[in-house]
Formats: sequence, C-alpha cells, structure tokens
Amino acid sequence: MSTDSTASFSEIAGGFEPTSCRLVTGFVSGRVERELPVVCLDGVDSLELARGAHTAFRRRGAEGALDLADRWVSTPHARLVRERDDWSIVDAGAKNALFLNGERTTNAELVDGDIIELGASVLVFREAARASSRREPETHDLELLTNNPPLRSAYSELYKLAASDVPILVNGETGTGKELVADFVHRHSHRPGDLHPVNCAAIPASMAES
Repeated sequence: MSTDSTASFSEIAGGFEPTSCRLVTGFVSGRVERELPVVCLDGVDSLELARGAHTAFRRRGAEGALDLADRWVSTPHARLVRERDDWSIVDAGAKNALFLNGERTTNAELVDGDIIELGASVLVFREAARASSRREPETHDLELLTNNPPLRSAYSELYKLAASDVPILVNGETGTGKELVADFVHRHSHRPGDLHPVNCAAIPASMAES
C-alpha cells in the first residue's frame, strides 16, 4: 500500500490525545515494543497488520497499515475494520493463525481489552471513553502496561516510589516483564540518562570479581 506518511509514536501521540480507539503493541516478535507502543485509530476505517522490515505505522487517508518486524507474521496477516463505532478483526489468509484472547479466529468483533496474537507478536485493542476526562499523570502508562486491576494498583505504588531513593528489587521468572517494570520505574524517576539493562548471569565470574 502506498502511503502519505510514516510516523513514529512521538509523531502520532504528540499532537493529540486519542479520543476513541487505539492499538497497543505490547510485544513484537516476542520482544517488548518501545518504538511504537500505541497506534491511534482516530479517523482510520481499516488497518492492515503485516510483516515489515521495521515496526511502523503508515496511513493514507482513512486506510492505515501497521508493519510488524516479526518474521512469523504474514503479509498481510489480518485487517482491522471499522463499521460505524464498532471494530472487527479479519484473518487475511495468514500462514500462521490469528488468535483473539487465546482462541483461534478468522473474523470477530473487538471490544476493549481484547488481546490479539499474530506470529510472535501481541497487540491489545483499547477503546477509550468518548468524552474526554482528566486523568492522573500515571494512568496513561498503566493502561499501556496492564489491564489487570491488582497489577495496575502495584504500578501505581511504583509510580509513587520511582522518584524516591528507596531501593526497588524486582523478582520474577523469565518472561514475566521485569525489564518492563524497571523501564517504568526509570521513566518516572526523572533521573537523567537512558536505562541500560545488564544480564548479570552472562557476566563471567572472573569479571564480576574484578
């Protein structure tokens, strides 16, 4: 599909607040997606989900495309289609199946919080309230991280502790999102510099001792 523009998350979200629907890219090819965490669907009538060299959102008029840097995603894999105020997702003949909330599907209506799995990527469909409302500063980030109320409450506590000098230890098995938690704390700590994760298990014992 030819396009009028290719945008990053900062370009998409910087100019306005999503008022209706958005697609949250949680994992792309099994990795946490940071370059394009949210795609706003305002003004879009259809969105193609397909494999791409880089994760990017493209749009031409009311037609959009979300390229996913995931070799397990087909070209195209699925399409999101708007009918008035409702959205549905349709399998576009993908080699690897399309899953919605853990169940294989070829055509289904979407509701807020639906989890879309294609290839090794996971997306979350979010439908915001139609009327705008003032939110606490951390609410937007909590919506992106989890739909689980107890976990969202834990993130709210982390938000309050992030800027303090209190040491924070994050425990969890592989793949449970420890790095995502660390990134959340760092972003809200207001400390300068980037977060640089270090795999301590990969450091040779001799180097660690020195």
